[in-house]
Amino acid sequence: MVKSTRHLGLIWTGRSWQTTRLLCREHGKKQLKGDLAFSLFLGWWGILDIIINIRVVSGQLAAVKKLSQLAPPDVVAVTEGSVASSPAVPDAEA
Repeated sequence: MVKSTRHLGLIWTGRSWQTTRLLCREHGKKQLKGDLAFSLFLGWWGILDIIINIRVVSGQLAAVKKLSQLAPPDVVAVTEGSVASSPAVPDAEA
């Protein structure tokens, strides 16, 4: 599960969004980096939001590092005319 936070800091108020999704390594890093870029550009516009945004950004960087340490996904070679099946999915004919 990938937990990602996006923070928007405004002069008088701020807002944070938090999402939790089941994502692979590559898509998780993409989600975290997108939310990190959003927070870096728009998260520091209020006085209190500067402090909140530092916490959000440090959490995002730690999550990206953690995802980067995961092993890459297994690649199944599929040749033309063959069908790759997952061992977790039983055949319909059985």
